[in-house]
Amino acid sequence: MHTIYKAPQASLLDNIKTDLLEGRSVRLQAKGWSMLPMIWNERDTLVLDPISQEQLKVGMIVFAQTGSGRYIIHRIARIVGTRIELRGDGNPYQEEYVHPQTVFGELVEVQQKNRCLKKGDWRWRAYALLWPKNGNIRRILLFFYRRLFLR
Repeated sequence: MHTIYKAPQASLLDNIKTDLLEGRSVRLQAKGWSMLPMIWNERDTLVLDPISQEQLKVGMIVFAQTGSGRYIIHRIARIVGTRIELRGDGNPYQEEYVHPQTVFGELVEVQQKNRCLKKGDWRWRAYALLWPKNGNIRRILLFFYRRLFLR
């Protein structure tokens, strides 16, 4: 059984990075709304598996460290050379840029309140394919989603 990291503070996130670099899978509690609607803050438990730089592809959700040292779990929007653009599903416009060597793990499972979402499931693929890439459309959908489900 894996340790479930519940309070993503810098030192705990460093431990998560170390575990992934040493080839161990990690479970942690979701913190933040940047991957809404797929991942809910403090409700969901996330499972990360180690990943190599060669495996990185557009559409993957990865655990990475930005140039400022902040850790994030976001979807790969684009890969251009040695630069990877990440964007949270719940962020209409904001992107972060990282390098392949600062990507440490891949999200492979989201344990939600009453179900488990696994990479490759039809619902997982639906989030990736149907969630709009256009920031304006994403913003409108997020507005309604938050009004309906986050009250």
